[in-house]
Amino acid sequence: MVTNSITSWGGTIASAPVGVEPLTNQLPTECKTGLLVHGLGRSYGDVCLNNGGLILRANGSGDTIDFNPMSGVLKASSGVDIQTINSHTIPHGWIVRVLPGTSQVTLGGAIANDIHGKNHYRQGTFGCHVRSFTLLKSDGVVRLCSPSEHSDLFAATVGGLGLTGAILDVELQLLKITSSNVEAISVKTDSLQDTLDVLEEADREAEYTVAWVDLMGSQSTWGRGHVLIGNHAPAGKGLEELKSLPRSSRLPDIGRAVMNRTTVSIGNVLRYNMQLKRKKFLQLSLNEFFHPLDGIVGWNRAYGSRGFFQYQFVVPDSQAGSFALRGILTELANQSIPPYLAVVKRFGTVASPGLMSFPMPGITIAIDIPNVGPQVLDALSNCDALLLECGGRVYPAKDARMSSSDFKRMYPQWEQLEQLRDPAFSSSFWRRMMD
Repeated sequence: MVTNSITSWGGTIASAPVGVEPLTNQLPTECKTGLLVHGLGRSYGDVCLNNGGLILRANGSGDTIDFNPMSGVLKASSGVDIQTINSHTIPHGWIVRVLPGTSQVTLGGAIANDIHGKNHYRQGTFGCHVRSFTLLKSDGVVRLCSPSEHSDLFAATVGGLGLTGAILDVELQLLKITSSNVEAISVKTDSLQDTLDVLEEADREAEYTVAWVDLMGSQSTWGRGHVLIGNHAPAGKGLEELKSLPRSSRLPDIGRAVMNRTTVSIGNVLRYNMQLKRKKFLQLSLNEFFHPLDGIVGWNRAYGSRGFFQYQFVVPDSQAGSFALRGILTELANQSIPPYLAVVKRFGTVASPGLMSFPMPGITIAIDIPNVGPQVLDALSNCDALLLECGGRVYPAKDARMSSSDFKRMYPQWEQLEQLRDPAFSSSFWRRMMD
């Protein structure tokens, strides 16, 4: 048993598990402080940490893939990551239906956090396309879970933050594609409302939509940016093997932040003005379109040794939601909290099978906020209060500071998850929420 210190991807929380072991078909019986499966560690907060407990690694070692190129059904071990799957299936004309911002996510992690992508309006969450999985419980029994078999465990595990047991194998339905390239349009917008209007219109016609917005300027320019609209290129553009982005960039672990208010403000202005016309047409590889940051090794170190919080929330498509959204941006500005990187997407009405799934119809924004001191925690707590007033919520998969009381109000389903939680499984996040 090897003990390692594990830090969240955001760098704001570290944990000291009592041990780290590989995930196998047999769970350890000695640990009384709680088990948790850990994949590639891309969670920004503490849902993948288990301070004082035992970590079970599931990150690709010895994993298997079985793929049917006729039906697009994939069967794979839970530790296989999205990059590996797409590299295997794209030459046959298939791709994972829901792709997050990084390809370095395991199948088990994608289910546990019920990840979403740039096409929620059409495809819903990752869990919508999971046909079944095997779940190893602490009683030693492996259960096959699907929407029709052990359906209660299936629903609790999709978005269940890894608390119902250890996912061993997954059966997943992929998406048929005609090309490994994406034909994209970048639309330059001049305000937050303009950005939201373009996203709403694009969602009706395009497979993928996402917006980068600038929140560092004055209130008159809040939310200006570029909306990226994409569709898979038509047949004839090739189904090449998916190649990783060139990893020529590597950020050193220097401890001092590369990103600060000055560099980000200048960078945002340059990025916004690099596109001269309202629309720009692009042809991008899948990795360029979906996972641009994967090409920079250790990009999270740009925020320095104190790390950063990624505050992702969703507000409903309503007047109350719009009021809360403006209120959150105003709160950050009033507290001099710099929102360095902000990404906006729209969630549609496709329901997730998951009990605790984060998406709901409305607008979601993910904001990278440097850890500049206690005022960040105070400001974000005030933002949480605005979300509660409008019926919005925070994404647990990225949380590192939400209060237990706010979490329980945002996710009243927590009681059902607690009832279905495997008693041998726990996490730093869940213990924080249950205090």
